[in-house]
Amino acid sequence: IGRHFENDAVTAVLIGPDCRSIKGVLLLSHYLKQLLACPEGALETLDTSSLEPAIIVGEDCLLFDVFLLYEKNDYQPVFFRNSSSGELRTLNYRSFISLQKYSPTCALRQIQVAVDSENLVKAAGILPELARILINNKTAVSQVNRLITDFADMTLIRAIELAVKKLGAPPTEFCFLAMGSQGRREQTLCTDQDNAIIFADVVELEEARVRAYFEALGSEVCDLLHRCGYSYCPGNIMAKNPAWCQPLKKWKEMFSSWITTQESQDLLQTKIFFDFRPVISPEVKYEGPGRLIDGLQKHLEAELAANPRFFFLLARDILQYEPPLGVFGNFIVEDKAQKTDVLDIKSVMSMIVDFSRIYALKHKIRERNTHDRLKALREAGVLSDQSYYELKIAYSYLMRIRLDKQAVSIDQGTGPDNFVSPELLTSIDQKILKEIFVQIKNFQVRLSYDFTGMMLT
Repeated sequence: IGRHFENDAVTAVLIGPDCRSIKGVLLLSHYLKQLLACPEGALETLDTSSLEPAIIVGEDCLLFDVFLLYEKNDYQPVFFRNSSSGELRTLNYRSFISLQKYSPTCALRQIQVAVDSENLVKAAGILPELARILINNKTAVSQVNRLITDFADMTLIRAIELAVKKLGAPPTEFCFLAMGSQGRREQTLCTDQDNAIIFADVVELEEARVRAYFEALGSEVCDLLHRCGYSYCPGNIMAKNPAWCQPLKKWKEMFSSWITTQESQDLLQTKIFFDFRPVISPEVKYEGPGRLIDGLQKHLEAELAANPRFFFLLARDILQYEPPLGVFGNFIVEDKAQKTDVLDIKSVMSMIVDFSRIYALKHKIRERNTHDRLKALREAGVLSDQSYYELKIAYSYLMRIRLDKQAVSIDQGTGPDNFVSPELLTSIDQKILKEIFVQIKNFQVRLSYDFTGMMLT
């Protein structure tokens, strides 16, 4: 270890028998403090109490996400693991020097340090132009989705912090839930708010006071998000709606009701709420919110296991929607939002989202992102390699068309939407799109057989 530290480029050493069994990391700063305090101690056997937990990420993490993690952990080196060899390499402050001019990271930082609502609105306003540049430069759609979602998460976190500063400290543990596309980390530039608040159960005498605080918090946050460009949810599924600002016990009751009552409206809500994901400020310790989320997740899984008929009804609801392709291979277009002869790409993508969600719920897979769900289903043996790649490629292709259309709308100075005119697509895109619609239909046949016992015709 001493020889390693003679080179000032080495700031940390991983300790463990091999790359996959790391006990911790010995930081140069800690080692020097020990050496100064007790020089003879440098010759003693390494004490595991001297080690810090190693921060290890996968190589598929985005660089600006790793930078935020690096910053959150007091600039302790972050290690990333090679997925095939298991080899670990490190990222430190030298690795991030180039990020000083890396606009996504700088833009996210501006949101993080916004001192008031006006500054937050201004910082969040850069997203459409930034995303347009990335889309036009053919950045991978998964990275664009992740960037847009990170903007939404960071904006939500800062809005919560500013609201808490205004309203005072929360009376109990709580957490905001991101749902829908934000919950799945699949947001595009045409999105609205889908969020809620879950807070810890309190004694009955305190519940009215606690509820009043969180309803005020939800209203403050949602109004600020609206000013930042995240429009109000048309269905009013937002934390400013008292119905979606509830203690843990009430959330459990609502989930139980949706699963056991099995009305059509309940099925619609489950699609949104089953994609819930906590959005937590880096300044907040995760233990409290983590208990709330874990408690709700375990309750959800128990209720689904106890009510298998729910999957039958959910599958039947999903199968009401079909890809817009006629019997003669022609596109079935419609008029939407004052636009004629268009396809609703979001609705088509929702079929793949629904497919991955229902299988994930059935097999207790906790991933929220559609690609992650499909990958987990393949690893669990539910999907074959071929089915996995077909769905993955189809979803990415549809997302690319959707984002490209939204970038064009921004270029033209019109609001982004999810409607695509087949006539404006190349003949190759049209052929690929038709093939994707056929594949989605084939997967619906499988879904129908697996969950209703009937072959879809």
